[in-house]
Amino acid sequence: MITKLKEDEEIQNANIRLAIRTIYVTIDFVPGVSLEKAQQKAVESLQEVDENIFEYYDFNYILTEETTEDNKGFTIMGARNSYGTGFIWNNNIETDEKE
Repeated sequence: MITKLKEDEEIQNANIRLAIRTIYVTIDFVPGVSLEKAQQKAVESLQEVDENIFEYYDFNYILTEETTEDNKGFTIMGARNSYGTGFIWNNNIETDEKE
């Protein structure tokens, strides 16, 4: 899974960590990748995982992209529960600094 992610030109770095019954995956994208594409790549990365793993482990993803002059960047978290079949993503809404 991680090896395949690291081979992707749009991914700067990818890491995986196991803690009890949760697999944590962090993916750092190169500037210019859309949030939707990043989420799609995260979901697709699960195709590399054996079905038996899904019955026992939860997956937590952190997707990041650095802010540059030309790009806002993003940080978003997503999760897939061992009892579920899909991802849940945080809403990633920008907040007004005046509030």
